Amino acid sequence: MHRLRDNKLDATNENKPMQFKNYHFIREKQNLALNAQTSRINHVYSSGNTINQASSHWENTIINSSTLTFAAALEGCRTSSVAAFDTKGPVFIYEPPNQVDFSNMTGARIECTAHGNPQPSVQWLRADGTQVVEIPSLVTVLENGTLVFRPFRAEDYRQDIHAVVYKCAATNAIGTIVSRDVKVRGVE
Repeated sequence: MHRLRDNKLDATNENKPMQFKNYHFIREKQNLALNAQTSRINHVYSSGNTINQASSHWENTIINSSTLTFAAALEGCRTSSVAAFDTKGPVFIYEPPNQVDFSNMTGARIECTAHGNPQPSVQWLRADGTQVVEIPSLVTVLENGTLVFRPFRAEDYRQDIHAVVYKCAATNAIGTIVSRDVKVRGVE
């Protein structure tokens, strides 16, 4: 018989009452998901097997199982009496347009914002997948994910910066999303 205590497996014989309203387990490598309420336990993993000998009680959650080692199964367990541990892959709030033409006298700002849990980081990539490197007098990537093309003199025009395809990528622990191609054209 095993008992959950403070997000860890406790195989001792202590009989102190414990109550878990919700606990959720996410194990990326094995696609193992555990979602238990105080009244029942459902345990399913990627092969479709279920844990046969599982039971839970109102005041404490007790798990009996010969089919899975709970020390490994409960690694990363999150407990909460209010809400589930909720992770979400990145989703664009604002995806940049597919074409941006701008004057060398005005410059341009191309926004790219995304949300998720954890909050994704945003970076800009060239068509070949390399990350955009800041050139202070010509192009800058702001912390909020905005790509800024500074106004420039005609003699400072660079085809590798001002006439290229860019992409915005948002990444968090769950995954990465990439925007459509953004064709940039700076003209005199």
